Amino acid sequence: MRVRIRKSIFTEMQDLAEEESERTGEHVTVSDIVRAACMNYLLIQESLRRLECIPPPEIEEDVWLVERPMLRVAANNN
Repeated sequence: MRVRIRKSIFTEMQDLAEEESERTGEHVTVSDIVRAACMNYLLIQESLRRLECIPPPEIEEDVWLVERPMLRVAANNN
């Protein structure tokens, strides 16, 4: 797989790889960081899917459960 990335971001990733190499004592590359980031993204998406399937908890009458909050922008009536 090939991706285009800004030079400044790649430079930061190289610095991070170097820091991780020093911290862990193992050679860490930018590719290692990208692979880990992709895996983390997939795990987060799977977790979100699972959370959406959890039924709401038993709640008291004076508590409102907002299942899917949305931001609403007020219309400008000019």
